[in-house]
Amino acid sequence: MRSADITMPQAFHITFPLTNPVQIFLLILLIILFTPLIFRRLRIPGIAGLILCGMLVGPYGLNLLSEAINFSIFSTVGVIYLMFLAGLELDMQGMLKYRYYLVFGLATFFIPLFSGFLVCYYWLEYSFYSALLMASMFSTHTLLAYPIASRLGINKSLAVSITIGGTIITDTAVLLLLAFIANLAQHKANADLWQMSILFVALILAILFGLPWITRWFFRNYKGEGSTKYLFVLAMVFLAAFLSELIGIEAIIGAFLAGLALNRSIPESSVLMNRIAFIGNTLFIPFFLVSVGMVVDLSVVFKGWYVLYLSAVLIVVALATKFLAAWVTQQVFRLTAIERNVIFGLSSAHAAAILAVVLVGFKIGLVDANVLNSTILLILVTCLVSSFVTEIYGRKLAVSRENGKCEQANQSEKILVPVSSPENMEKLFDFASCLRDSHSCEPVYPLTIISDKQMADNNIKDKVDLVEEVIKQSGKSRNLFFPSSRVDVNAVNGIVSAAEEMKITKIVIGWRGRQSTLDYFFGDTPNSLLTKIDALIMLVHLHNPLDAGGKIVVIMPPFSEFEYGFSEWVKSVNTFACNCQRTVLYVGLQKSLDRLQQVLQGCECHADYRVKIIDCYPETAEIGAYLAGNDLLIMISARPRTLSYLGSFENMPRKIARALPARNFAVIYPAQRQIDPNSLSSQLEGMEISPIQENIDRLKLITCKVRRFLGSREMH
Repeated sequence: MRSADITMPQAFHITFPLTNPVQIFLLILLIILFTPLIFRRLRIPGIAGLILCGMLVGPYGLNLLSEAINFSIFSTVGVIYLMFLAGLELDMQGMLKYRYYLVFGLATFFIPLFSGFLVCYYWLEYSFYSALLMASMFSTHTLLAYPIASRLGINKSLAVSITIGGTIITDTAVLLLLAFIANLAQHKANADLWQMSILFVALILAILFGLPWITRWFFRNYKGEGSTKYLFVLAMVFLAAFLSELIGIEAIIGAFLAGLALNRSIPESSVLMNRIAFIGNTLFIPFFLVSVGMVVDLSVVFKGWYVLYLSAVLIVVALATKFLAAWVTQQVFRLTAIERNVIFGLSSAHAAAILAVVLVGFKIGLVDANVLNSTILLILVTCLVSSFVTEIYGRKLAVSRENGKCEQANQSEKILVPVSSPENMEKLFDFASCLRDSHSCEPVYPLTIISDKQMADNNIKDKVDLVEEVIKQSGKSRNLFFPSSRVDVNAVNGIVSAAEEMKITKIVIGWRGRQSTLDYFFGDTPNSLLTKIDALIMLVHLHNPLDAGGKIVVIMPPFSEFEYGFSEWVKSVNTFACNCQRTVLYVGLQKSLDRLQQVLQGCECHADYRVKIIDCYPETAEIGAYLAGNDLLIMISARPRTLSYLGSFENMPRKIARALPARNFAVIYPAQRQIDPNSLSSQLEGMEISPIQENIDRLKLITCKVRRFLGSREMH
């Protein structure tokens, strides 16, 4: 495309593609800021959004940015940072402890490599080195679906542990192979290859043994600020990358080796690790993802069917070879079919390493634009398959392991009630006081959040006075409540900080019945809390006073008995019923109700209750059949990607309010295990699996509705 000049009044002068550093940086920051927000609302992974935006503003799109600008510096830093994080996250200590993971590691490396080479060389007719590099892409995998396994409580199972160990082996082997492929493709003299091999071995030894020693020495002797430690780590990473280039191999190899070398020196939960991941995921890695989109030429796709044909071949080979590797592992370790499918689900996603490999191949001319475009489609499809398979068979594995028997440790009950407006404050306090165990020594903790620091002193006093006045008017004992306040940037951060510091076990939060446009794009308070707090959360919507009478109707989803916080919410509902002197009707599947009655037998107080056995989970419109008069409805929900989560749980409060207006109801989100730091650090910004999983849940919900509709027509 031709460059264009736009002359603005006064001092503005814009040239396309942009050359002004301020304009370039502003455009990229706006893309990085708004693209994930918009694409998450569209239920599309952020990685796709950043790559698509790169395609839009790149030389093959609107030509706002050019590959020749200094922007390439940031993209290079981004890919180096990406591979450093990939090495830093891998559990080298675990691999050394469980050496038999070598079987899966070797299988998931060699089977895709050999099979992929045969397809690319003989069927697709690429050159020897091009076919070898493309085959190595199939061997990589990224554990994008690991958070699903962690939420389901199977992260310590043999199948998941084998997959994690295999990831270390295959990703390391692929990047080492990449170094030789790149040099073999560019150097023909045997003497040069032998020299490079010797230097490469020396580099590996120097980084893996020298870098940890230097780092430990620096950390032991330096007593200053943490920012200096971060800069030291960054300097070591780029030193390793520079040494790699010095001997003639790609810089990402040195960065990955630096990650492997430092992962035992930087604890996963440390401030330094959080700082490393935050800066990389927020700035450098998104720069790299945008740069990937800039080199994609979509016009190639519309010139013929070859790109779609190539994409289909690569996707089939990638998935088939990963499944074959999982099958071989199943035979060796005598695993079940469910465990085999969990291994396949976790190891079938391609994201971080494959991007690095294909860009290296594109840069040195081993692969063309067709392969690059096909790789983007490969990433999206394999992430979808990985999420789908892991979610389905992860649930089956969790049920087969009787995961629900792993109960919470008994903790001192502490109830937090965040409040903002005086309209519903008294009703929330009534609800929380009924929820409180009469034998508990802990009061209920009303919490007010102040976001304006300049007015904090006056606002805090006014808020506390308001809370105390409401407590006084309600006629409740002052000793039952301990009001507190907090100054923070927003309500979510304030609640999260208070819950962590006070070791809160239950949070009762009011639901106002509507969602603003800002809430839609940036997330409302309840949904944001669900992703940041593992404690039990009760979302309460009260129209009528609690003393109006009526029974309590509790709707339980399938597999709710396997949730980590099952016993806690059962005891809480029972305590609530005892304090309110109400009868409870529990509605659920037979197995869930059997487990519920076992928990109720161990409670100190025994509220009257009945059970209603159902065959399938009712739709929102069907729930009204169980209610009458002033009955209180309690829906047992679940956080996304947990064992009992259903697609119909999305926007549940709004659905209930619409179907049952003027009805008191509460939605309970049971407590969850604290997520393994591995599952969080591995979620590179823009590469999260959540939007894919939400689309899968939505598809399953639509399928369920179609089946019910067809079934109802057959009956008529």
